[in-house]
Amino acid sequence: MKIRILSFIACLFVTGSLYAQVGENPNDIAIAQLKNDAEAGDMTAQFNLGTRYYDGNGVKQSFKKAAEWYTKAASQGLVYAEYNLGLMYEQGKGVKKNQDIAVQLYRSAAEKGYPNAMLSLGNAYFKGEGTAQDFEEAAKWFTKASQNGLTSGSLNLGNAYYFGNGVEQNYKRAVRMYELCAMQNHPTALMMLGTCYEEGQGVDQNYDKAIEYYEKAAELGQVSALNNLGRIYMEGRGVPVNMMEAIKYYDMAIAKGNPEALYNKAIIYYQGRGVEKNRKEAKRLMKQAAAKGLSSARYFLDNNKF
Repeated sequence: MKIRILSFIACLFVTGSLYAQVGENPNDIAIAQLKNDAEAGDMTAQFNLGTRYYDGNGVKQSFKKAAEWYTKAASQGLVYAEYNLGLMYEQGKGVKKNQDIAVQLYRSAAEKGYPNAMLSLGNAYFKGEGTAQDFEEAAKWFTKASQNGLTSGSLNLGNAYYFGNGVEQNYKRAVRMYELCAMQNHPTALMMLGTCYEEGQGVDQNYDKAIEYYEKAAELGQVSALNNLGRIYMEGRGVPVNMMEAIKYYDMAIAKGNPEALYNKAIIYYQGRGVEKNRKEAKRLMKQAAAKGLSSARYFLDNNKF
């Protein structure tokens, strides 16, 4: 029985950088002057004072006051304030959590050309939070974020093409997006490129390149890449089968909480592949994978004898 787990991020849609800054560095401005300017209606001062309260720099940290000052700046149309306030409503920091308001703020900032807001609006459409789920709208905003140079927008657009969410599935376009992100050493993009080369999706199948990308991604902390390297050695894809090497990578992934690595290592012990068969150890590992929410592990436990 051949059992294979291919790890990739099925729906990784990353939010943009938290808490933009505009104008002068708020740390360089005297608090008294900043408050005077903010109270006089200067939207940049209002924004920077909000950032001070959010970070607790020079003032006692208060998400509530941060939200109040971001609200004042946002009411004057400052896109950075709209975006940050949207994040606060999405996360429920300083305000009551309200995804609908968050989406309104993201939309306003996105329509004014702010890339991070484009990304967050795309995320909202993808997840159906604060708006009806709409993969086509999500892909549209990911495209805009990507066109405005946002690496996470390119990654999410690549995922849309890879999985066919909101656009026609197109592995070649997915690869192009991943390559853009890989130029910035984005670990998930590197891992997805490894997957494309391993499977021959959008590129000619090339196990050497797959391993190269997985190794780069793993070095940058991409846990699923560790699991994929383990599977490469477990199945002998482009390299001789080497169960000890496979277990080494699985153990590295397991130490970082990866459930697929638990599953794959359990299979090695269940089948006795290159190691002494150990059903007790296999069951222990499979239970851990199931406890982490891996449905295939639960299915295996329910349908196999230990």
